[in-house]
Amino acid sequence: MNPAADIRRAAAYAALLLLPLFPVRLPAAENVIVFFVNGVNQAGLELARTAGDGFAGLSNTAALPVSGTLLPLSREFDRPQLAAANAVAAGKAADDSIGTLSSGEDLDSLATLAKLRSRKVGIVTDSLLTAPLPGAFYAHEARIGEPGVLSDWLPLCDFNVLAGEVLLPPGESGGGDRLGDTMARIGYRNVLDVKNLTASVSRLFLRHSDSPGRRYAATRKSREERERLIGSVSAALRSLDNPAGLFLVVECGNIAAAGTENDSSMLLGELWMFDRALGEALRFFKEDPAKTLIVVISLYDAGELQLTGGADTDFPVGPGRIELTPFTARNYKNHHAWRMEITVRGDEKLYGILCVPKTPGRYPALITIPGAGPGTAAPWIDDADGELIILLVNVHRYEPSVDRKLLAEQYRECNAAAGMPYMFEHAEDRERYFYRRVFLGLAQAADHVAGMKEFDGKNLGVTGSSQGAAAALALAAINHRITAVAVNVPAMCDHDGWRVGRKSGWPEWHRNRPDGDAVAPYYDGCNFARLIEAPVFMAVGFNDLTAPAAGGYAAWNLLRGEKTMLPMFDRGHEIPDFCGRKMRDFLRSHGIGR
Repeated sequence: MNPAADIRRAAAYAALLLLPLFPVRLPAAENVIVFFVNGVNQAGLELARTAGDGFAGLSNTAALPVSGTLLPLSREFDRPQLAAANAVAAGKAADDSIGTLSSGEDLDSLATLAKLRSRKVGIVTDSLLTAPLPGAFYAHEARIGEPGVLSDWLPLCDFNVLAGEVLLPPGESGGGDRLGDTMARIGYRNVLDVKNLTASVSRLFLRHSDSPGRRYAATRKSREERERLIGSVSAALRSLDNPAGLFLVVECGNIAAAGTENDSSMLLGELWMFDRALGEALRFFKEDPAKTLIVVISLYDAGELQLTGGADTDFPVGPGRIELTPFTARNYKNHHAWRMEITVRGDEKLYGILCVPKTPGRYPALITIPGAGPGTAAPWIDDADGELIILLVNVHRYEPSVDRKLLAEQYRECNAAAGMPYMFEHAEDRERYFYRRVFLGLAQAADHVAGMKEFDGKNLGVTGSSQGAAAALALAAINHRITAVAVNVPAMCDHDGWRVGRKSGWPEWHRNRPDGDAVAPYYDGCNFARLIEAPVFMAVGFNDLTAPAAGGYAAWNLLRGEKTMLPMFDRGHEIPDFCGRKMRDFLRSHGIGR
């Protein structure tokens, strides 16, 4: 008996029942850099990075979802908006009320607070200074629509750095010059080209361009125009650097505009520019990471879960039962096979096949879970797997038959008994939902494998695709005996994507069972990802219409440990051979398989 291990295991199981509901308190940061974006997803960002400066010829809107903020967030915090507020406020509890920065007034309150803390404040945008874009220029609740009003208002803001484009209304020549003259009179250095700007300047007005013919920000930019934003971020960081710290907001409004225009080529260009601008901030961060916080926020935050009550009510995990009997329906060259019956929560069942190497010894182990459908009667085992314990666990209450006709009948009866496809059974009830039994049963099965005399005592992996990938993430979250995870096209991620215009991951909970909307986040892969300690390999298909890449990235971003992503730009909901090889290589590199 190991009481300490039992306590740790109970705590891991409890993670399935009780989620992090409270914000993380951060130490105060002197320098806060906030990237305020809308319409970004990391799938598009990865595609832009891959395309580089050659994005102009791409036009793949079908494979490029454009809504949703799915950017990597620092592992130190779960709620980046609150982190920014706490950092600016030097850890004052009074600012806990600032939750989601969904309006310009909230952001302006942070800028004002930063100034009161003697920090330098800068605003950089890739858009028009006169446009009512969220978060950047709503200071003092003012909404500015004309350059004349803007020229009267900007001096009151007292930004140390202001950078953006100025729109000249048609027929009004000199409007931009008038604004520049105004800023010069009150002590700003008016700069159009930042390449030679090296000395620290107390007040900078970085004018990106004056374009009398451009009425909208969503206009294709040349590379020189895009890089002007990148140079402005770098110049602003140099100019704002001071002992009291800085507060810099970088607003990338053209990304959302490009998405609205449904122009993938333009969107990739804007994402490429944003990525480069973020790189400038990361360079600054690396100079003094202990004092600098970078926050990426939006009108909605990827991966943040809104839980609706019930966190304190649940079935106790309780002792489970596992029974093994010989499995004779299939013979394996190098393995003995056992039928596994797992009893969960009283008398609920799920079934698996356990394959143990015939040669006596101690071996690593791999748990596999099939994708959605009737299940798999027996695992496929390669001769190279002769030195690996393999456990296949199905999700159904019936034991899948090796007879295909009988298996199809079992599956039909399963769905008929539920009165609906099995993945929606009791979707409105968190305690009775179909996958609850599955996830808890998997955790019990993993405990059993970890206690086998044939197990090497240290290398226990889990793998799966689609439904199996979702179950693998859940298992790794609630049972920390798992030491490596390899998943492909994970389903059950980003259930709430529909709220912000994204296609939710399979099984599209809201579209099929809207009465379960309050339960869906609890069973979201994003929810489990934040609890995983083991290294994770993940692959997503950019043409996947079943489990969209955006959902996979949402979960991947919340992983806190070692992680590897394989973006499959031209693939859908599938597991190509090259992906399977990379998954096996990853598992081998972590001691699972030889």
